Amino acid sequence: MLRPAEGCLGIELLDDLMPEDDRPMPNNWKSCDIAKEQVELTVNKVEQAVELLPQNRVQFVSSQLVQFTSMPYRQGYLVKDPNGHAMLLMTE
Repeated sequence: MLRPAEGCLGIELLDDLMPEDDRPMPNNWKSCDIAKEQVELTVNKVEQAVELLPQNRVQFVSSQLVQFTSMPYRQGYLVKDPNGHAMLLMTE
């Protein structure tokens, strides 16, 4: 379960268990890999969200704020949560 420290809504990611006949997602996946999935979250202030991530064991995939040109959102970061789920944090 992903829940902010203070109030608000949380997200629970289910089906974390890998089937016995499946292979694990490699740790060195890239954002262009066909098998990669991500949760896309819109946040009001991506800079504030990014400041809180390192203390919550979130790993950055993006080395810096990415500027989008062909999306309805202006900018964002791709991160992996402590369980390895990819999340794209975006802001308008």
